[in-house]
Amino acid sequence: MITQPERQLAKTATVAVVIHKLGPYHNARLSEAAKRMSLRVLKACAKDSTYSWDTLSHHGAYKRVTLLEGGDVDDCASSEFGATMWAALQAEQPQVVLISGWSGIWALSPLQWCLANDVPCVMMSDSLKDAFWRPPWKEAIKRRIVRL
Repeated sequence: MITQPERQLAKTATVAVVIHKLGPYHNARLSEAAKRMSLRVLKACAKDSTYSWDTLSHHGAYKRVTLLEGGDVDDCASSEFGATMWAALQAEQPQVVLISGWSGIWALSPLQWCLANDVPCVMMSDSLKDAFWRPPWKEAIKRRIVRL
């Protein structure tokens, strides 16, 4: 059971959600979460080559920051994007960071920021053990990153 002080903390804590690309179903979930906490969404890019979602004109009751307007973050230099991500996190000063993914620069850069700034983070990954075969070395890397 959640106590009253915990509820108050959740309402006042600034939470950043880092995501590759914001889709319609993300918006619904994030809008609901924003009713309960101070939420900032840092989306890596406005468009990507994987999903053909339209850019959302109405983004809900949370602050949204797009880090790369012109293209896909996967086509951007890692060091350039990393500096952009760090600057955005410094500006927002979240007390916790939720990171969607584990292997892209949009996930690794905020993880590095969290470690450097002693900010708790939650890495969210939806892969299933039996969904597809992943080389053991790649699985070992993922395990190591997620444990940080």
